[in-house]
Amino acid sequence: MASIKQRLQPLLREAAAGQGCPPFCCSAALQRTTAELEVAGLGRLKAPLEESLLEQLQGLGEPLGAHCWRLNGSKVVILNKRWQDKVDSALGAVQVLLDLRRAGLAVQGPPSLLLHEAGHASQLCEGQLPPDVVGCLAIMLPSSYQEGQLEVSAAECTEWIDLGAKGRNAKSCCWAFFRAGACRGLHSSAAGCAHTLHPATEHRLCLLYHVVATRQQPEPLLRPEPEEAVVEVAREWVGAEGAPPLLCYVLEGGLQETPQKPGSESSYKYRQALLDGLHGATAGYTAKTLQRGLDGLRPEDRRAAQLVLDACGRGAELDVCLAAVKRTVRIRFTEHDEDVSQSDSDSEFYGPDAEDMVIDK
Repeated sequence: MASIKQRLQPLLREAAAGQGCPPFCCSAALQRTTAELEVAGLGRLKAPLEESLLEQLQGLGEPLGAHCWRLNGSKVVILNKRWQDKVDSALGAVQVLLDLRRAGLAVQGPPSLLLHEAGHASQLCEGQLPPDVVGCLAIMLPSSYQEGQLEVSAAECTEWIDLGAKGRNAKSCCWAFFRAGACRGLHSSAAGCAHTLHPATEHRLCLLYHVVATRQQPEPLLRPEPEEAVVEVAREWVGAEGAPPLLCYVLEGGLQETPQKPGSESSYKYRQALLDGLHGATAGYTAKTLQRGLDGLRPEDRRAAQLVLDACGRGAELDVCLAAVKRTVRIRFTEHDEDVSQSDSDSEFYGPDAEDMVIDK
């Protein structure tokens, strides 16, 4: 039988890298235009939004929590007669970018107007959508904000969209489209992608459309199911004579000892920064953080661990634990003794030397 390591390692690495996620969102600029809105009870609304109108607009909207308010489409009128042409142009780009030409896309009904509070992350989820809705089109109206990102997630897949890179945001709009039921784990077209607007310096207005197919319903986008491959390896592993009793998959980054004052306990953290790029911050893992289990892991590490746990849920007879260690050694579990002793057994370890996910048969 091929080495357990040789068969499992590619599956875990692909899971950590997020490979296999289908294209479920896209984004682009919508330049030199604005919607020119009229809101019932408030009158004409100009973007960027004036500070004096914030409280009035919040009072007219429905609080969604997470620093966001929504106005029903029946309360909003778009005065720009050419606006629909811009929306159709965005949908045309979506059909090309996500290969939905055969479906034909159109918006359904008037859009909702969302108000996002400055300096806060607005966490939203479309939740249960009508069965004929294939996705959502969100158009961010001009605003004077700086920074700000849009995080779109479906099942284990996450995409980041840098809103500041979509043009001159004070004079232009940008749009993002999310497939409904984009990944396995979401029920067909009944649910949408969770999307989070991360902090920016000013309030933002967003028009949110439901999108339907006018010709042919697109094929559902399903992630490949590497869990089945892990289950198959586990089944062979359990019945194989001479198979290693334990596998240790070392997570990305590793632990590093942090010098402490004399007499105090040492602590460990990741050598590689946890947050980088869009977040513009740095952080590391500590042994205490790892006590949170999967919730304390980096996204790529969490995906690798979650793959093994999902395989267990499908019938893989594995015991999985997360352990922070300074170095890897060959160890052996005895059937009647819970103590662990060093030995020259055939247990397999692989990955960067530091922190391990242990799979025990």
